[in-house]
Amino acid sequence: MKYAIIDSGTSFITVPLTDYNNFKQQVINAATGLNCNSFQQPYYCFSKNTPCSTITPMLQPLVIRLAHVTFTIPPAAYAIDNILGNACTLGVSYSSDDYNPFIFGDPFLRSFYTTFNYKDNRVETAVSIHAVPGTIITAVMATKIIIGITFGVFFGALFIILALCYYYKYKKRKALEIGGDGSGRTKLMSREP
Repeated sequence: MKYAIIDSGTSFITVPLTDYNNFKQQVINAATGLNCNSFQQPYYCFSKNTPCSTITPMLQPLVIRLAHVTFTIPPAAYAIDNILGNACTLGVSYSSDDYNPFIFGDPFLRSFYTTFNYKDNRVETAVSIHAVPGTIITAVMATKIIIGITFGVFFGALFIILALCYYYKYKKRKALEIGGDGSGRTKLMSREP
């Protein structure tokens, strides 16, 4: 299971090394103008002369799944223009190994409204009204729950139908034993002297 820390003091989203290498490979394959293998800055991808508006259309959203929740962050939310607007840095970096947690810094906090519910010991998130279009939270378990409810309703209805069939068959049999016609009504028999 992967864990995450939400940290307003971190400028990037930091992911485990294997996840970062996958992300970096996708970036290298998709976007020209980005340097992801610099000896001087090996911790993130950047461009010196290409603005983010040119780079982000070539990139895929960053999708992070933790437990039963998937966070989708569009490229425009994790790409950071420099002050002059002529260079771009991708706000995704890596931690030293795969056992470290994700650290959700500023790009995450700009995209998702976050509350810390100390009473129930959990962190709650929602898409910010200021988020870049395409920012999504998906509850993965919702599909499993819907399938479970569907099967439960189906088998519950099947059980009720079978129980009713058995009840009416039992009732008809009892009526025939008493001398009825199977409709549930008994015939009055007259006696002739």
